[in-house]
Formats: sequence, C-alpha cells, structure tokens
Amino acid sequence: MKNVEDLYPLSPMQELMLFHTSRAGAGDVLFNQVCYEIEGPLNEAALRQSWQTLLDRHSALRSAFVWKGLKRPQQVVRKKLDLPWTRLDLRGLSEEAQKRRFETLCGEDRDQSFKPEQAPLLRITLVLLGSNLNRLIWSSHHLILDRWSIPVIFNELQSDYQSIVDGSEVERYRAPAYKGYIVWIEKQDRALARQHWLAMLSGCRATPVCRLMPLAESGRSRQKPGAVTVSGAQFLALKGFCKRHQLTLASVVQGAWSLLLNHYSGSQDTLFGVVVSGRPTD
Repeated sequence: MKNVEDLYPLSPMQELMLFHTSRAGAGDVLFNQVCYEIEGPLNEAALRQSWQTLLDRHSALRSAFVWKGLKRPQQVVRKKLDLPWTRLDLRGLSEEAQKRRFETLCGEDRDQSFKPEQAPLLRITLVLLGSNLNRLIWSSHHLILDRWSIPVIFNELQSDYQSIVDGSEVERYRAPAYKGYIVWIEKQDRALARQHWLAMLSGCRATPVCRLMPLAESGRSRQKPGAVTVSGAQFLALKGFCKRHQLTLASVVQGAWSLLLNHYSGSQDTLFGVVVSGRPTD
C-alpha cells in the first residue's frame, strides 16, 4: 500500500461504528456537521493553512478504515493528505436568498456521506456572506473524531490561525498517536471483563424496547433530529428537584425513562444501556 504511515486495529467502539456505517449509506447517524459564524475580517488563506496543519498534526484525522477480506478491520493512517476544501461566494445574494441557499447547502453536505475506506473523513466548506461575515461548515465522521476532541481541535485551530496571521512560527509537531490508545485497549483482559458483567447482570433481562420502537424495513434506524422544550417554570422545578435530592439532570431523565419503560413493558425491573463519555485515568 502507498502513502501509509501506520496500520493498526480498531477499538471495540470503532468496530461497532464501522459495522453500522458500512450499512447506513446516506442516513449515517455518525455523520457530524458543525457550523460556525465568523464575524470580522477573515484571512482565507491563513484559515485554510490552519486546517491543513491540523490534518498534518493529528494522525487520527488521516485515518481510513479497511475490512473487506480481512479477519479483523484495520485503520490505515495516511502519510500525507490534502484537506478537502470548498469555497462558496454568496455575497451577491440578498440576505433571505443567502439563508435559503445556506440551508440547502447544509442539507446537500449531509447527504454526501463519507466512505470509511477513503481518508480523510472530514471536509471544510467556507461560505462568504459579506465583507465581515462568513460561515464555516465542518463535516466529519465519528470514526475519527468524538465530542471531547472538538474543543481541542478548535483551540489548536485558533492558535495556529493567529500565528499565521501574525507571521509567527506555527508549532510543527505530531500530536500523541491514537495508536497508543489501541495498544492500551489490546492489553485489557476482555475475558475477565465479560465474567464481571455476567455476574453483575445475572438474572437480569433487557427491557424489550424494540417492541416499542420498531426499526425501518431495512433494519436501519429512523432516528431524526428533534427537540423537547419545557417551560421556564418546568425548568426551574426540575432544577429545584435536582438540587433538593442531590441529583444531576441526566439522572432524573434516566429515572423518567425507567418509569416509562416499566409502564409500557410491564416489567418490574428495567435494564437499558446509556452511552457515557469518559477517559480512564491510566
């Protein structure tokens, strides 16, 4: 293989993500899109160079994923990649036309799903709206980037951009490789972990949520973005409840979800999984 810097397995979570992504197509819920509004003078060349510097610095951002014909999927880190960059000038349109065009553009971008085997799994679109107003669309895939990483990337972007604009030296270094985490994962005793959880969950059965929320015919999730709005009075009541009982809002929501599952399933014990974001100290 050409243009290869490193090759190593996926983490268990990445393997699950790859499994779903390879079957999701355009409806991939692991596709991330973030939009930023930039006010004030903008140095386009410096911004593009800053993003390219990030791509050069972080090996995880240059990773592709291969699995066909392999016993175990592998992630391939490319040595060098050019940042996918699109520039769209809407300064000649009215404010209302700009708004419609931008919304359409975001939708079209979401429809262009990433192919895991083709790195990089990120792209940037810069939309020019006025002399001192621009928007940036940053699209990426969860296989290479999680929510904890976004502020790290964004802080580095701001620092690199300012250095380029000021004419000072940008730090040229390679960030700690994601491979280090994979090596740590590979050293863990999965058999021992399995024994632990089998003992912890002995006698428990998962609440049959699938009967309450059936999948689409293809077996894919029908998840769509949504929001639940509560009144100011309800929010204050929730906040007061949490404070009185020393609970987080997440705990209260999970308690409500447990009661809902109990009501619809008829099961006295409810068991469900919750995704948490954390980092082990070791």
